[in-house]
Amino acid sequence: MPNALSKVVAIFIAVFLLFIYPIKNELERQDETSRIFVLNKTIGFVDSVRNLGYITPDMYEEYLSELAMTGNLYKVKLEHAKLEYMPVMEYDPSTGQYETLLGEFQKGYINTYTEEIEECLYPITYPPNPPQLGQPYEMRMGDYFTVSVVNQNKTMATKIQEMVYGRFISPEKIFVTYGGMIKDESD
Repeated sequence: MPNALSKVVAIFIAVFLLFIYPIKNELERQDETSRIFVLNKTIGFVDSVRNLGYITPDMYEEYLSELAMTGNLYKVKLEHAKLEYMPVMEYDPSTGQYETLLGEFQKGYINTYTEEIEECLYPITYPPNPPQLGQPYEMRMGDYFTVSVVNQNKTMATKIQEMVYGRFISPEKIFVTYGGMIKDESD
């Protein structure tokens, strides 16, 4: 009887080492390939936006369709940090008011996020027919533009890892953030 039990254990170990472990490794490599693909497409999209100074609905749709080619579902976050120069103000106790100091400015950024950018690209019109593309979302030289991408679905590698390790594993395996300063602005 102990001999039969050791044979059953040996068969389970052999199945694991011959089939499940190589499949898990191959699927993990597929996730890494998807991450590199998403990184390359994100770099191309962001660099195009940085060089042109604007996003068009066609550019954004093409980028999203390229991401969909991996077979994963992604959450894409856009962030535009608009450069603003604000005058420096000083409180004058004698008058009880704030006065602007001549020639002194403070640099700051006002952030715009995905929802506002998409509202510009795809305005909601009433009645909804015909669907209408919006205006390009324009930026100025010196602004910053950043895109963050995270997968929302569990990849096959994650499912296999959960089975092998016997515990919950976070579905976010593919995450990319890329951005930079706008080099040119649209005319």
